Amino acid sequence: MFGSVYPALEELKQPLSEEQLTVLRNQLKSEEPKPSPQTQFNYAWGLLKSPTRKHQQEAVVILTSLYKQEPSMRREVLYYLSLGSFKLGDYSNAKRYIETLLKSEPENSQALSLLENINDKIAQEGLIGIGVAGGVLAVGVGIIGALVRRTTAVIKQFNDLNLKSGKPATRSNGVTEWTVLASVVAIDDNRIVPITLATGVKVLPDKVRSYSQGGVVHDMHAEVLALRLFNYFLLEEAMNPQSSWIERRHKLKFKDVKLALFVSEPPCGDASMNYLSSSLESNEAWASSRTGSFVRGRNNFDQLGVVRTKPGRTDSLISYSKSCSDKLCLKQLTGICNAATAHIFEPIYLDYLVVNKVGVADFDRCFKSRFQTEHVHYLELLPYDTDAYEFHKADDKEPCPLSLLYVVPLNVHQVLNNGVKNGAFVKNRAPKPGGESIISNNSFMKMLCRLCQIDQPTYNSFKMADTERQALKCSGQKLLRNWRHTSIDNFDL
Repeated sequence: MFGSVYPALEELKQPLSEEQLTVLRNQLKSEEPKPSPQTQFNYAWGLLKSPTRKHQQEAVVILTSLYKQEPSMRREVLYYLSLGSFKLGDYSNAKRYIETLLKSEPENSQALSLLENINDKIAQEGLIGIGVAGGVLAVGVGIIGALVRRTTAVIKQFNDLNLKSGKPATRSNGVTEWTVLASVVAIDDNRIVPITLATGVKVLPDKVRSYSQGGVVHDMHAEVLALRLFNYFLLEEAMNPQSSWIERRHKLKFKDVKLALFVSEPPCGDASMNYLSSSLESNEAWASSRTGSFVRGRNNFDQLGVVRTKPGRTDSLISYSKSCSDKLCLKQLTGICNAATAHIFEPIYLDYLVVNKVGVADFDRCFKSRFQTEHVHYLELLPYDTDAYEFHKADDKEPCPLSLLYVVPLNVHQVLNNGVKNGAFVKNRAPKPGGESIISNNSFMKMLCRLCQIDQPTYNSFKMADTERQALKCSGQKLLRNWRHTSIDNFDL
């Protein structure tokens, strides 16, 4: 459709005049509601050449849509997606797109030249494989490079963990397991300090909340576990009078550091929709299929910027637990403290999301443009390329049923199975006595009660008593819209 000769990188620096871009825009509008692929592409190419970042991001959105909807154009579109990502500073995706094209066209001289430019840019900026996604970061290039090196070290630390269970294994039938790894990392005076490591891909159905009594961890996606484990670390440090991590005031204050969340896969939900769809051979998954007023899992791929539940099989019992994208988005407003730690700590926020395969346009839509309100501590995206993680998802692998929790500074670890300590699961009942996880709500409240007096009779009344935090949550959920609440998991204090 576009011919076999692709434009050189230099052509990106030759913007169209405003009159020329207007002509392309008017042509697109004249063909609505179904403009031709060629018209869409022409407009996207014009936008991509623009010096305006918003135009460049819009171009990537159009090209991504063309990639999904026009299989015959995918090779050409991959090249232009790489050009667009390169111009946006998203070197991780620029490299991913062009390397995908080169698998089909290994002798393509323009593609090889573009890949060389991408690698040179990465090396010149000293990013060690990281693509700074166009934002102004509060840390310098040196510390960014150090963070990605630390990311590699975090992966190696997990790979080298010598535990009897918890990590993905090879089953007796020869099938290997996969899982997602997440880690909360502190940037402290140019030192990169991993605090938590967690793995997991499961979520429990909503009905479990009816008998959980605070003893079951319902959402076992790695990102959520890593943050829950960070809250466990906070409570442990609060009980340590010699802790170097906290400052004791009217409320406790966590050390003045930057916090990053590393994830080995794009967070489920809105941030990863385009990444998931770009790997599909068919567009059938983009057909609309809503469940009531919310979007379940990976249904409705054509709906972007919407709240989703955790993904799961269509025949599985439903969980109303929100996607990691939505939960992380909301925490930009509320902070990452949970109900227990928020009672004694000043708000704590994440600064960076360190993740691969998430485009700038997807990140900005998920975490910024749909969440415009006051007092938000917006995340910055730090993509990376170097990846030594051994347990990525693959078609020939099965998800690991276990989750591994590890608090690095405390050298504390635990293995979860079905939301409780491994070996403590009882079907359709709360766990055996002592079988709840260290990061269950029940365990959190027991730790809090050792630190201060709690006057509320139940966990739910304790949460509702923090009216300021509840108001923040409600305002954020209202802004995101269609936030279907999970059932209450209440217990006596």
